[in-house]
Amino acid sequence: MDTEAAQGTELWVGSDVAADGIDEYLDVFVAASRATNDGPAGPTMHFACSDRGGQWWLDLSGPGERIVSREPRDASVRIYGSAEQLLLIVWGRVAASDAAGVEVTGDVAVLGRWSQLVPPM
Repeated sequence: MDTEAAQGTELWVGSDVAADGIDEYLDVFVAASRATNDGPAGPTMHFACSDRGGQWWLDLSGPGERIVSREPRDASVRIYGSAEQLLLIVWGRVAASDAAGVEVTGDVAVLGRWSQLVPPM
C-alpha cells in the first residue's frame, strides 16, 4: 500500500484479500500493539463490509487488551464500507472521513483516538 501510494499508483485490493487483512490486523496486530504499548481502555467498535459478509466487533474495554468477535456486541461506533476501504482505515492509511463510500455511525469521535487506542508498532 505504501509503495503504491508513494509512486502515485492507484491501489486495488480484492475483497477476499482485504477481509483477510482486516481479520489478521484486528486479531494479531491490535493484540500486539495494545499489549506492548499498554493501550488504554476504549469502546467496542463494529466493522462491517459492504461488499461481502465480513463483520468484526473489536472490544477494547480492557487496558492493554482486545477481544475480536464475529458475534454481535453493543458497539459505540460502526464503520461500514468495502473491505478494501476498511483495511486502509484500520492500518491508518486513510481516515474514515476521507474513505470512499464509508459510512460511520455512532460515536464518530472514537476514530479520532484510533492511534491512542491502537498505538503504532
